[in-house]
Amino acid sequence: MLAAASEDLTSAAAHLGRATEPGHPPLSAAGFPFRLLAATVFEARRPILAIETRPALRAFLDGVADARAPLAALREACVPAPGGVSPVEAAFAPAHNRAVHHPWPGSHELRDALEAAGDEPAGRFTRAGTTGAGDAASARELLASRLALAAQVAAACAELTTAALAAHLAAHGLDAASLIGEHRVGIG
Repeated sequence: MLAAASEDLTSAAAHLGRATEPGHPPLSAAGFPFRLLAATVFEARRPILAIETRPALRAFLDGVADARAPLAALREACVPAPGGVSPVEAAFAPAHNRAVHHPWPGSHELRDALEAAGDEPAGRFTRAGTTGAGDAASARELLASRLALAAQVAAACAELTTAALAAHLAAHGLDAASLIGEHRVGIG
């Protein structure tokens, strides 16, 4: 999952990067790709959270020298401090929840979300910029900061996957080439 997340995040971030520059596609055109990016980053944190709850997996990864730095970066980005939220949750949960997860009408979840929003002004992107949520320049800056976080997560996912796979294969006496060939899965 981390390898796919890394690839998806890198591709989406490259596409969205153009929307951070004035005069390029309007911010309204970035909505759908950003929601895809947000959903991918938000879901990519799940394996990192799982590592924290599985002592054997955590011990294995902590013992892989090349996995330590990317794992530390992913923990910093994805694991919330006690009683708080992680940077990934703070940056991407609202878009993830609007794009992927929709509470049922009449549910406790919807009630809680509406109560939490309180008097917070609603905003939306338009072709002319944003309304009710600041100006286009600040929206572009916010998008750029979120893209930077997504790029950090993507890079760390790729590094962690590479290090963990190499260590796992070595622990089982395998090399990557043995996974290709007659056992390869093809399409068609």
